[in-house]
Amino acid sequence: MIQLCGDISNGKEPVPVSLFAPSSAYALPKFTYTTSVLIRKEACLSSRFRKGCSCDTDCLFNDSCCCKNVSIDSILCNKGGVTESSSDHSLTSTYISECHESCTCSRNCANKVTQSPLTFQFHVRHCGSKGWGLFASEHIPAKSFLFHYAGKFVEEQEIAAEDINDYVFMISAENEPLAYSFIDASSYGNLSRFVNHSCVPNCFAIRVLSGFEDQRFSRICFFSRQDIQPSEEITIDYSDSYWNYKGHAKCLCKQRECRYGKNALSKSEVQMDPLQLFSDFSLNKFKLELTKLTGILLLLELKMHVRTPRFIFASKGIKDTAVCEERRRH
Repeated sequence: MIQLCGDISNGKEPVPVSLFAPSSAYALPKFTYTTSVLIRKEACLSSRFRKGCSCDTDCLFNDSCCCKNVSIDSILCNKGGVTESSSDHSLTSTYISECHESCTCSRNCANKVTQSPLTFQFHVRHCGSKGWGLFASEHIPAKSFLFHYAGKFVEEQEIAAEDINDYVFMISAENEPLAYSFIDASSYGNLSRFVNHSCVPNCFAIRVLSGFEDQRFSRICFFSRQDIQPSEEITIDYSDSYWNYKGHAKCLCKQRECRYGKNALSKSEVQMDPLQLFSDFSLNKFKLELTKLTGILLLLELKMHVRTPRFIFASKGIKDTAVCEERRRH
């Protein structure tokens, strides 16, 4: 492998994201690197911002925090960087509710887990028949926040079936199950666009709601579900419906438990209890319905670890693009 680029983000990330390939003949598909979800101004104006909390202490210790209490159960980060559930009952919330720019709490509030900048080191590498993939460049502890899915926000009425591609995440609102929105990373995106599927993934994605009231404006955030070693590929499960949508395409994860490959085991042969996917997580079980294209990913347990940022993050917009960020970085 040779290094083709020292930083595909061109300085937009606080940590460089390098690029490797077998030879200089390889080239990334063209896209514009952005650290944000790009939303048209008109779409922003159509959705109200949530009222911020008025906490003057860390929301971790304030049971009356209005942000923390939006969902049935909140997942907050303690002083050691690891989150703990705030109740003993099963979680049924389909998203994490965080504090945001209108809140009076500290910018270091423990209820701003996913607003940390990129702090772990990653690199993009060509994976042969799989194409490009994202790999860890250092050890990543289990339950760590990694990054969010950046791209262009597209409303349901703005997208056609032929526009749905491997870079599109579809988000449905829990209170309006037939209302959808999309984040399309085909033209604009960050390192998350290179995350491939695995039938035995080491990461998962979850919706996070902060500034907007409308759940269709949720961000998609990635977390490690186990310790990840240097040079290990970052993967998530795209779900059954994704592969049904892909038709004759075959999975190339090469895992023994592969469900969609050429020699895939039948469901009875796999014998995988969904509860076992997250059996190593210590929080109460909960259900998250997250749609990737038309698929549903069930996340049954969650515990997050947040690394202390080593850099100051500065969000950079894109020229001639109407950008409305979900929150200001301060």
